[in-house]
Amino acid sequence: YVDLNRAGVPLIEIVTEPDIRSAEEASALLNEIRTLVRHLNVSDGNMEEGSLRCDANISIRELGSAAFGTRCEVKNLNSMRNVRRAMEFEFNRQIELTENGEEIIQSTLNFDADKGTTSPMRTKEEANDYRYFPDPDLQPIVISDDWLSEIKSAMPVLPREIVKQLTAAFGINKSEATILAEDIDLYNYFNLAKSTVKNQKSLINWLIGSIRNYLSEQNIAITDFKVSPIQLATVINLVDEKKISQQSALQDLIPQLNEDVDVLSKAEQLNLLIVEDNDEILAFIS
Repeated sequence: YVDLNRAGVPLIEIVTEPDIRSAEEASALLNEIRTLVRHLNVSDGNMEEGSLRCDANISIRELGSAAFGTRCEVKNLNSMRNVRRAMEFEFNRQIELTENGEEIIQSTLNFDADKGTTSPMRTKEEANDYRYFPDPDLQPIVISDDWLSEIKSAMPVLPREIVKQLTAAFGINKSEATILAEDIDLYNYFNLAKSTVKNQKSLINWLIGSIRNYLSEQNIAITDFKVSPIQLATVINLVDEKKISQQSALQDLIPQLNEDVDVLSKAEQLNLLIVEDNDEILAFIS
């Protein structure tokens, strides 16, 4: 009766300092974490499926006061929206209690997503309530500066650095570069196609524009796209060379492609190539 399906799945818990000042900041932090774990292939980061969850500790203090107020912890928040909603509700609840002269009791709370409210799960007064005890089988791990440096040197380029590289190299704006940098599969596709395409700026524009729209319409990911990076690069070259219109490429050519199809041959077969031979055109006219 023991379900071992997730026995091999590691759990990483990140505990921040109490320096987040709003629900929007918390949401931005979570979005950054989700981007990183997806980019590094640690996790898919899907909050709704339990791959990423948030426990939010909320406390209030009067303006100018240095002492933190009594915190309450909202458990297992499963979406960015619910993180913001839960924090905002709990913040206002604690203010209302304080203004009414009531005591805030340190406790663990549930969040009701339908009602948008928090409710007590259990109270915790001191650290002893957690039943901490030493485990002789778990030895201390010493993380040296040398080890950290070694890990950092072996890490791949992270999304923020990719954004800087893309904006500097291709003159695109930050929001455009972020779309490509934060989708590791799309970025990998770009890297595979960029050596074949003649205009890499065109490739970026296609990927973050027309191709993303096409994938959305088909309800598929770039990893399920039947057009290989080399094939797409060839299509873009044909469009940039005005040998085929972009509309024809998107509506007629791309849906006919798969890994076994030659792009130019298929375009010719579909009669999509634009003829610029004056003699041939004159022959039709006469």
